[in-house]
Amino acid sequence: MRLPEPQLDKPNLDHDRSYVFMQDRGVLDRIADAIESPQQAQFFKLAETKLAAAAEASELRTQAAENTKAMLTGVFVSLGIHVTFLDS
Repeated sequence: MRLPEPQLDKPNLDHDRSYVFMQDRGVLDRIADAIESPQQAQFFKLAETKLAAAAEASELRTQAAENTKAMLTGVFVSLGIHVTFLDS
């Protein structure tokens, strides 16, 4: 059996359920925030970029491939089928 390479999906934060926990802001920024609400979309975009970079740098793809092989092996063995995985 030959499996496709695992692919990472783009991170997608739920803006309605997310918030910025802490910001280092000056006095003038805080006064401006009292007048109009601060735009946090830039922080969410930065967070999505950093999450994507962290996923790329991690062993996530390797772990996903191993988990998939283990799950499929378990399914096929329970059906009495011997399975061999081919490296692409």
